[in-house]
Amino acid sequence: MAAARISKRRAYSSEVRESAKDETRHGIIQAVIALILHEGVHAFTMQNVADRAGISLRTVYRHFESREQLLEGLSDHVDQAVDALGIRAPTTIAEGEAIIRPLFSKFGVIQDALRAAVIASIATRHAAKGYRQRRAILLEMLAVALPKLSADEIKEAGAIVGMLSGSRAWFVMTSELGLDSEQAGRAAHWACRTLLADLRKRNANKN
Repeated sequence: MAAARISKRRAYSSEVRESAKDETRHGIIQAVIALILHEGVHAFTMQNVADRAGISLRTVYRHFESREQLLEGLSDHVDQAVDALGIRAPTTIAEGEAIIRPLFSKFGVIQDALRAAVIASIATRHAAKGYRQRRAILLEMLAVALPKLSADEIKEAGAIVGMLSGSRAWFVMTSELGLDSEQAGRAAHWACRTLLADLRKRNANKN
């Protein structure tokens, strides 16, 4: 019985520590978002993150060893937020085309984190692991859907489809071009649908 109580106390203590760790990491990422949006990427330093989060610099380094890891943490935070929106990752080009409008329309729910992530990725030229994985999956789906196109054609198609259907397109349309998230979704869906229709026609006409 004593051993069981000790085991339960250890398990509870471990859960508390993990919860505190998650809360600290969340606070750090929120500080990164606030810094980028309100002070600019130039203010995005480890010390400023610590000051904004109200914790020591040592604590920041305990969770993230560098600015690059902070950017990966921000990217992971956005990916988790997108998953929480309830939109399933596509497995085919047709599915990908179909989710553009609902995805863009829901981007407004997580707009602060998404805007910060886009601004940081452009300013630092940091391509997060999740972004690279999504790009690789997109190229694979295009290759399956358009088997007669050359590798260069698939690469070019992946570049433009990825740009039109991603967060950067949403960012530009909502931040610079005066569209709301719903309008941006319609525009992005139309552009991708038109492009994919042309690609399918080119694929069908290949000998």
